Amino acid sequence: ILGREFAARGYDTSLAGLFSQSLVGMVALTGQWWLQVRSPGKDQVAAHLVNLAWNGLSHLEHDPLLRTER
Repeated sequence: ILGREFAARGYDTSLAGLFSQSLVGMVALTGQWWLQVRSPGKDQVAAHLVNLAWNGLSHLEHDPLLRTER
């Protein structure tokens, strides 16, 4: 998925695997951490993960909401 998007946007497609693994690791390790602490709530954690993955550090929303319906 990222390879196609990188190509369509003119990014180096050889980095798609790196970014894919980074996103998977971010979610997996956060999930492991959350299982230990159980706070904040799942929806809030998911909203913040999507916020970081979608917006990056330079465009983080201050109070993200998880939108589950389109």
